[in-house]
Amino acid sequence: MSRADGKVFATKGFPRPRTVAVLREELYYNEQFESFKVLLINFPLLGKVPLDYYKSVTDASQRSTPVERRSLEEHTHLLSSVLGPSSGGSGAPSPLDVAISGMQRFVSTFNSSYVMVKGFIAHTGTKVNSSLHFAALAALA
Repeated sequence: MSRADGKVFATKGFPRPRTVAVLREELYYNEQFESFKVLLINFPLLGKVPLDYYKSVTDASQRSTPVERRSLEEHTHLLSSVLGPSSGGSGAPSPLDVAISGMQRFVSTFNSSYVMVKGFIAHTGTKVNSSLHFAALAALA
């Protein structure tokens, strides 16, 4: 087996070559306090792959657009699939409306006041990620 870019490749010692995605990695310790990693993968390394699973994975990978290249409409569609549809201005704001409003406030403030300092560039991404995460959490509250 080999591992690269969030994937595990089963080759030698397996009946058929198979590539699976690593969903999560967990660190554990044995009784002698030696560490070992456990990988949670999206599919077993052995056994048949159901046709509907294979189709869903290949269809999803063909539809997927990297986050940084998604349009505003694609982001809005993703949010609406998680948070539900917009209220359209009628009645109380929906969770989607709350999330978008919070994100718009953050982006407006960020664009007009945030200063990137040499040596602290990575902090910018962390700040954006955490602020937008809080906006999404507020929408779910």
